Amino acid sequence: MLDTPYQPASGCGKSQASLGAQATSAEVAVADETSAVPGEQADFLYPPAHLSSFGTTIRPCTRPADSPDTSRMLWRCVVLGIALGALVEGGAWLFRLWEFRRPALRLVVILVMYGAIMGALAAYTQRARWLQGFSIAALIGLAAELWNLQFGHWWRFPDGRDDRSPARAAMVAVLALLWGIVPLAIAEGEQILRQKWMGPVPPLVRLQQREDALKQRRALLLERLEDVDLRLRDIERRRRRLMRSHSRPESGQEPMEEPKP
Repeated sequence: MLDTPYQPASGCGKSQASLGAQATSAEVAVADETSAVPGEQADFLYPPAHLSSFGTTIRPCTRPADSPDTSRMLWRCVVLGIALGALVEGGAWLFRLWEFRRPALRLVVILVMYGAIMGALAAYTQRARWLQGFSIAALIGLAAELWNLQFGHWWRFPDGRDDRSPARAAMVAVLALLWGIVPLAIAEGEQILRQKWMGPVPPLVRLQQREDALKQRRALLLERLEDVDLRLRDIERRRRRLMRSHSRPESGQEPMEEPKP
């Protein structure tokens, strides 16, 4: 066999050797900048510059948001949301937990709130962290409940309590938390149905999914790192400006007086 140099495959990322060399050279450059005189050095790039270049050279290998898999998953979540909404609202109507002013409003809540909004949040939860989906759904549910009590009056509770009583406020808070669980339940149901329809996921596909999720998370972290870099640079400029302003009076040189006319 001929000894040919190894050529890395084209993809998202660099080899560890090139990244290590880039990091070492950047750290040496930063060390040289810190050893210079404060009044003569250029803008201090902190933290090390290889982190910013790392964010500009590596691109996440993620599937586009409008890929067929994502679209099918979104539609499955919407359908499951409508089914869950029909089940919940049917049970509420059967046991008279709450009453709608018009029957058509119940259908609107099932299609819009459960299907469109909570279904989309369920699809988003599978791409992000579950806490984000829970928080967004809880806030939306809380806003909907408060709007209904104050302005909309689409549905009411047949217990005869005042809408401004502490018991009603506690009930609204509990309902908001239950709204936060809705997209999580839809996402879990979508995963179970997908596994039953498509069979067990092969190990290679499972690893690819985990790799895509980690790359997407890395891209988000790199975006946050760029924001932190900008803030640190601004703070460093302010610190140098204050150091220079404090060092001028200590030099003992009084400012020259302008000649009087």
